[in-house]
Amino acid sequence: MELWTASMVEAGGVAPFTSSEDLLGQIDQIKLGHVPWQSFTATYSGDQRPGPDSPLWMREEYEVWFRDPREIVHGILGNPEFSGGIDYIPYRDFTNGKRRWSEFMSGNWAWRQAVRSLSRLAGYVTNVYSLLG
Repeated sequence: MELWTASMVEAGGVAPFTSSEDLLGQIDQIKLGHVPWQSFTATYSGDQRPGPDSPLWMREEYEVWFRDPREIVHGILGNPEFSGGIDYIPYRDFTNGKRRWSEFMSGNWAWRQAVRSLSRLAGYVTNVYSLLG
């Protein structure tokens, strides 16, 4: 949080959160619909030295809390507040001849994945066309 605040002050702005507690409070206020929290416990099950010489993390039991990611995404995509605000297709944005990155879909990785998928599809279509002659 301190780094974020410092970077915003240098730019003449104000950080959107005053503390980690403020950030978590904002996250908790997000309307997620009906997706319930679930949990499970996990322990290390690999090889370990017997006795008190083994590291504590190998002997501890951990509680993991989560919400079903599929249901979360379903809720986000079905939320009218996001209508028109999600880019589903990678894009490249140029302003005055300079590339501008602003979000995930404007990045190189998303672009390369789409191009790679299209290349594979084009190869598949070419092969099917050749077979059908």
